[in-house]
Amino acid sequence: MGDKFSEQKIVLDSYRNRSEIIRQAHSDLSIKYKMRRDIITIITIISSLLISVLAVLDLDRMLIILSSDIDTSYISDLLSFILAILGLIIFLVSLSGFVFGWHEQHLRHESGVKTLTNIINNIGDARKLIKESSDGTEVERIIKEIGDKYAIINETLPIIPDQDFLNAKQRYKIKREMSKKLDDDPWIDIDMKRYMKK
Repeated sequence: MGDKFSEQKIVLDSYRNRSEIIRQAHSDLSIKYKMRRDIITIITIISSLLISVLAVLDLDRMLIILSSDIDTSYISDLLSFILAILGLIIFLVSLSGFVFGWHEQHLRHESGVKTLTNIINNIGDARKLIKESSDGTEVERIIKEIGDKYAIINETLPIIPDQDFLNAKQRYKIKREMSKKLDDDPWIDIDMKRYMKK
């Protein structure tokens, strides 16, 4: 049973390791698309605020307060131009968010992280069951079930570009290595950015 258990443990560890790397990739992509979505939202809010302020601005009163002898028609034309540019910015930014679908991509990758976390937890539970079980057919059923879930999940998750996958795999490996060092010495200086620049 010991050899059989170690073979089964290797299979489950392989599923777990691959799932954790893929989860890292989906997590990274989720953060990337969320940041893009947030930037669009911020630009839209700021541009809308500027349009609102400029639209209600009374130039004649402002110039009297500033006691300026500037031609108000010139300022009025400039203000109209600025409003048009800000309106165009809002349009283009909103359109880019729609065309690139960053919000939807963020949600799909975030869902992938949750799904992969679930299967990683299932693999941990399966390892405990296999260790405690003496029924070989039950153990084989558990491993087949995990393998089937893993295959279905990978078919339904969004595709990860190769470079993003490799970057995520590197980050995952570095995090694992740093975690091991931290287990040995909790006072060690952990600076992930330093390791990522090598």
